[in-house]
This record gives sequence, structure tokens and C-alpha cells, in this order.
Amino acid sequence: MIKSIPLNKLVQSPRNVRRHSDPTADGELKASIAAFGLLQNLIVKPAAKGKFEVEAGERRRRAMLELADEKILDRDHEVTCLVLEDSTEAAVETSLAENFHRLAMNPADEAQAFAALVSSGATVEDVARRFGLTVRFVEGRLRLATLAPVVFEALASGQITLDIAKAFGATSDQEIQARVFEQVSSAYYAPNPDSIRRMVLSGTVRGSDPRARLVGRDAYIAAGGRIERELFDDDNSESWVDVALLESLAAAKMEEQAKALAAEQGLAWVKPTLDPYASHDLVEGLVRLPAEPALLTEAELARLDELDASYDEHAAILEDEDSAEEAVAAAEAAIEAIERECQEIRARPPVIAAELKAEAGMVLVLSRDGTPVLQPVFYGERQAEP
Repeated sequence: MIKSIPLNKLVQSPRNVRRHSDPTADGELKASIAAFGLLQNLIVKPAAKGKFEVEAGERRRRAMLELADEKILDRDHEVTCLVLEDSTEAAVETSLAENFHRLAMNPADEAQAFAALVSSGATVEDVARRFGLTVRFVEGRLRLATLAPVVFEALASGQITLDIAKAFGATSDQEIQARVFEQVSSAYYAPNPDSIRRMVLSGTVRGSDPRARLVGRDAYIAAGGRIERELFDDDNSESWVDVALLESLAAAKMEEQAKALAAEQGLAWVKPTLDPYASHDLVEGLVRLPAEPALLTEAELARLDELDASYDEHAAILEDEDSAEEAVAAAEAAIEAIERECQEIRARPPVIAAELKAEAGMVLVLSRDGTPVLQPVFYGERQAEP
């Protein structure tokens, strides 16, 4: 039965299944109710002393109470409710069904809705205020509404993620967005947001790009890649046109190298990336495992002793005020070389305990000179809380 019940007659139900909330989402709900009123009925059950327990809609009830505290609503504001006469079990099932099956709006739907409001005369600030959102959030959704149709439809259908869609939005040129989308749709690997962003922002890649150096000119051309070269261009400054193809070839080469290193090092896995660092997304959900630098060999220790003795000899030349300029310059160069060799010897790769190694992994990054480099950090899966 549908019934209008004063707000001050509604109380929380002990059977309501929702126990946690989100302050940001609660603020958005409160702003929505203030702007548009209650858009969805509460589900209640009669209780003692003329009260009604809210089986579904507790967040809405609390939002209205806050609005009443702020004098926006009256304490006895009439709230439209569906009154249950069922058993306690049925009330809990109703509460669970409403909360469990609630579906958040697709970002594409939000973008279209916000764009429609702005088209009808509302400002970005108006939209943000009505829905309890930040101006930045609304502006972000409005940018999504300007994506190339093929990209927007992919977001709406769930073919691409919100992060991927945002990466396409790094440029406002819909032709570039559509072209890159077509290129990556036929790629064998799943591109990440950083890859998409690189491709839409750079129509071409220079020959000095790390990906180009990794793949190599001959392999790129053999795969059908095109190169444009101006009169004074060299191998480093020439333009590689087919960026998606280059990304695909580079990703394949890094994947191959990662598999080889995992087998060689006895690791559970090696994750490759075309970035020169391990991004947060790449290691999300992982934890660093304890590791120590490898011990020096007898030969390395002996070499360090030799270098220390040589260092002292050259340092004595620098300390002698009577040393000739040529001797001082030679001593400075020798000391620089000694320090560099000592640093290389002491820069030991980390070693992990044997019992952890079989479950451990590392990240393979692409250095700026185009060389795959295994980062000296071991990662493991995060253990679930007991």
C-alpha cells in the first residue's frame, strides 16, 4: 500500500541490510533530493507508537533529516512510502534486493544527461550544485560527451573502460580519436590508458622514441610501417607514422622478453610495460617482498681492494701542491673512473629468499634509450585480511 508518512514518523529498521555508506555519495543524494524532491519511494513497515521502520531507503531518510536540520524541509514533511505488511524475513529480502541490484549509471549516460542540461541553459556550476558533485567531475563527464561517436558508443556499451575513454579525450580532435580507436581495435593486445594517450597526442613518433629503438627500423618497415622523412631528417628525427603498429610490435617484444626473463630468473611472472617506470595501475594489489643485495664474490672484493689502493695513489697527487697540471687532470680522470667502477660493482641486483621466489614477480620497464630493464623490486600478491 502506498501511503504518505511524516518524516518524523520514520525510523531506521534493525533489519536494513545496508551498514556502510559513502559521504560523497550521501552528499550527492542530499543535493538531488533538495533540487528535485524524493524520486524513489521508501519501503517501510509499521512499528510501535505509530512509527514506521524504513526497510529500504535509509540513506534517503537520513538525507531528508539533514535537510530538515538545515530548514530546507519541514520535520513533518510528507514522504511517499510503500508500506509492507509482510514478515520480517520478507522485509530483509526487500531491503537486500533494492541495495544489491541497484546499478550505478553508466558514465556515458551521465555525460549525455549533463550535456542535455547544459544545452537547455544550465551552467556547469548549476549541474554540479543540483547533484552535489564537484565542478571538475561534471566537466569531466561533459568532455566524454564530445568524444568521437565510435568511442562514445564503445564506452556506453562497456567495450572500453572509463579510463580508456578519458585517454581518448586527451585530444579534442574526433578524427584522431576515431583513427586511433580503429587502430587499437585491430591490435592483438589490450592497450592501456597511457598507450592511448600517447597515440592520440602524437600523430607520429620520432625515430629516437624508445619504442622505435626497441623494435628497430627494419622490423617496423617489414611489418608494413611507414616512415616520413624531411630533407634534413636523420634516423633519430624521421617520423614513424603508424603509431598503433609500433605500439603493438613493441608490446609483443616486451612480452617476449618478459617471459624469457621470468623463466631465466625462476620467477612466477614478469609484467612488461612500455613506460620507463612501474605505474600505480600496474602494481595495484601487489606488495613489495623483502630482498637484499647479492653478496660480493671473492674476485669482486679483491678488485675493490685494488681500486681503493689506486684511489689513494691518485688522491695523493691531488693533495700535493707541487703536482703538475697534467698530472692533476689525469688523477681526477682516474679517480672518476675508479668511483664509477666501484659503484658498478656494489650495485648488486637484489636477492629474494628461495621460499618466496616461486611466487614472486618483477616489472620490466622500457628505458628511455629503448632497452628493456628489469626493475630491482620483487612483488607478491596481497594477502587477504583474515
